[in-house]
Amino acid sequence: MFGRPTLYRPEYCQLAIERMGKGLSLTAFAGTIGVTKSAVYQWMRAHADFDDAMSRARPARTLWLEQKLLRSRDGAETKAILFALRNAAPDEWRDLKHQEHQHLHAIHQLTDAELYAIAGGAEIA
Repeated sequence: MFGRPTLYRPEYCQLAIERMGKGLSLTAFAGTIGVTKSAVYQWMRAHADFDDAMSRARPARTLWLEQKLLRSRDGAETKAILFALRNAAPDEWRDLKHQEHQHLHAIHQLTDAELYAIAGGAEIA
């Protein structure tokens, strides 16, 4: 076998769930075991058990953050938790809202009066 031996240990599966279940990010978990974030991603690709554990650890982190948010009373703490949630679960906690607009008229076909009416909120008949 070529290259350096892996630092991976099967016990990291449970450790990841426990540590991330107390709010640590994937990067912070890597730091606690003394490896790089890229090493953690490599282990996820190479070890199905670790990939499964990380798939459970991430929601556990989100759960911990949401529970902490519900108990939060301080404005700064609340903002910090919201920031963490937006990064931990962006599909559920993103700030951006998607809106679709339908344009019924081509702008070059409108008269000045029609444009003023639209700008003022009136609809064109």
